[in-house]
Amino acid sequence: MGIPYSKEINAAFDQVTPLVAAAYQVLQTTKNISIILAGIQVLTLVFLGMILVALVGLLFTMNPDLEKERQLYVTPTLLAIVSWAAVARISLLVVTAVSSVIAMWLIMRVAQHRHDVTALYEVADGVAAEDKEG
Repeated sequence: MGIPYSKEINAAFDQVTPLVAAAYQVLQTTKNISIILAGIQVLTLVFLGMILVALVGLLFTMNPDLEKERQLYVTPTLLAIVSWAAVARISLLVVTAVSSVIAMWLIMRVAQHRHDVTALYEVADGVAAEDKEG
């Protein structure tokens, strides 16, 4: 009497196992989507903050009554941005050059590895052909 009941439990377990695996996949996908949405929210916050700062700077620039604030806040900020832009451009050139050198080195290593593997298979094929003949 206990054996058929165990068979039913095993059959039910076999039916449920794929559902549990599918639920795990759904859970992982939901987790990934929530991480992406959190990143999008952070980026939205950063962009809205930048827009607010730009609008305040525009207000200082366009209002003639705020000439003192423009000279105090806007002009030094724009000078700092321009100086950082020059540094960023040089840094970008250095990163591009280093990345290009690393990419070429990796391509050469892959080509050498492919050549070595091909030569190894040719030697193995030659040994196998000799074994068949001998």
